[in-house]
Amino acid sequence: MVSLARYEATCAEIESLVDACRDLQTGEPVVDHIERCARGNPLELGPTESDLIIVWSRAALGFQHPLHGKIGPLPFRRTGGHTGPYGMAYLSGDGISPCDYGVRSSFDVVPSIVELLGEQLPPGYSGTSLLPGCS
Repeated sequence: MVSLARYEATCAEIESLVDACRDLQTGEPVVDHIERCARGNPLELGPTESDLIIVWSRAALGFQHPLHGKIGPLPFRRTGGHTGPYGMAYLSGDGISPCDYGVRSSFDVVPSIVELLGEQLPPGYSGTSLLPGCS
């Protein structure tokens, strides 16, 4: 919460901060446009209204800000029926032992695929490969 006296300046600061972000992959702006919802007294907003609506230009997996640096990359998560804390992965192929690898983080999928490709995981990625889990 900010004081009413700082409200306009805070909204403008947030708009400027988000508007300066670029897509990590393409370098394009991540924001299509920003709508100010509170005109007049922001204390009169209804329970389902917001101060700002940020309309993203695409589903960026990470942001680059000129002052604050990199945010991400993050795994792309689809909405819909794929909710909740669990999913599943089925891996089959040369060098993959039949095994129950247990409950693991979704962040472990990318390192596993990178290892299967015989490549090194770039610095800054989260997770560990599933492959050394069974013998």
